[in-house]
Amino acid sequence: GRGGAASEADIIVSAHVEPTATGMVDDLSDHGEDLDRFLDETRSIEGLEFLGSTRQGQAEGIIPATMITPEAKGVRERIDAERNADFVPPSFGEQGDYYGSVSLFYLDDASWRALVAELGLDEIEYTDPDNVRALGLNTFQETLMDGTYVSAVPFASTGSIDLYAIDRPEGFAFMGILDSAEGPLVSYMNVVDPKAPAQTVPLDDVATPIPIEVGALADEEPDALGAVGASGQFPALILPESAAAFNGDYQTSPFTYSFAGFSFKASDHAKAAEELEKMAAGFEGVSINVSDLAESARQDRLVMQAVQLFVMCFSIIMALIAVANVFNTLANSIILRTREFAVLKSVGMGNRAFARMLTYECVSYAVRGLLIGLAAAAAVAWALHQATAMTFAGTTFSLPWSYVGAAVGVVLAVLALSVAYALARARAGSIVEALRDDAI
Repeated sequence: GRGGAASEADIIVSAHVEPTATGMVDDLSDHGEDLDRFLDETRSIEGLEFLGSTRQGQAEGIIPATMITPEAKGVRERIDAERNADFVPPSFGEQGDYYGSVSLFYLDDASWRALVAELGLDEIEYTDPDNVRALGLNTFQETLMDGTYVSAVPFASTGSIDLYAIDRPEGFAFMGILDSAEGPLVSYMNVVDPKAPAQTVPLDDVATPIPIEVGALADEEPDALGAVGASGQFPALILPESAAAFNGDYQTSPFTYSFAGFSFKASDHAKAAEELEKMAAGFEGVSINVSDLAESARQDRLVMQAVQLFVMCFSIIMALIAVANVFNTLANSIILRTREFAVLKSVGMGNRAFARMLTYECVSYAVRGLLIGLAAAAAVAWALHQATAMTFAGTTFSLPWSYVGAAVGVVLAVLALSVAYALARARAGSIVEALRDDAI
């Protein structure tokens, strides 16, 4: 898979920092040594294979307007309009530059090298610790508050962006970076008096820009990031784990992280998950959760198989009922038209002409039923598409032509059988007996 083999994971382990008694939360990067020790201990579990890790953080940044696509800008403005309070600075300046949080995802060394190789990039350039290069995650999906699903391509091009570790003065809450005629400003809110006007100071006075080069774009979400929902973040950068700060906080370094996830493959996932849970309980200050994906997938398969079996049985029963109705209708029609058939044969209608007449009748029934059924099915499919489009933006309507072809094939098969059945029933009767019974 892209960016490692995390898509093959049987078990996912996630970690975050537990709040302190005062409600303060440290960065998980302060516990980097604990996470490394946990990974070392997992090697003692028999049959457990480490696949990859992801560490997630965020930093404030400024991205030039030339690097952001118009569609992504429009989506972000819609999200800001429905979620941000009036005192929160807008995400885009007058010239279209982006001002706000940038999600940072750090991949373990093996996954990073695999992703770089899949994108056809120079491994030496992207593993140089003295010149860290990032990859832009160029896919974004989100669900708005009204239930509409939106997707966009965030980056229009590569380039250099500035990340910041911004001072947080005591008694003030950081509200964001905003554009101004004098240059970027940092907005602070007084936590003691929230109704007081926001205070702004020049960005350069409270932060130092750290430029980082976005050297390439990843159009698909790497497998290693699937478990953390990276495609739901905008904008998002992918970096090697070596770039993450293992010491320091968000006020001194933009390369901190607050969440980590580890992927494993196990020969016995249930036993391995149990041992991992026991192991995770020995780390104070860090909450480590174990998710047995293999067990969840097994239960989902059982539910899906039960649903599929029910649908298949129901479809077969309905098809048999429909076929039985066809033959029952034909049988009744032949019985009621026995005199008509006898008269036609008595005046000289040959067997071929009689067979053509019954064939044309059966074909007309089949064609009319098929056209009406397909039209009704297309109308229902269109209605379902319109209902779905209210939630999922950008969906296109198309008919499942393979199923349409299967339906036509079934109708032709039933048509052939019905014609043969009608001819057999009609030939089984005697002209003389039919006319005599009608006269009596």
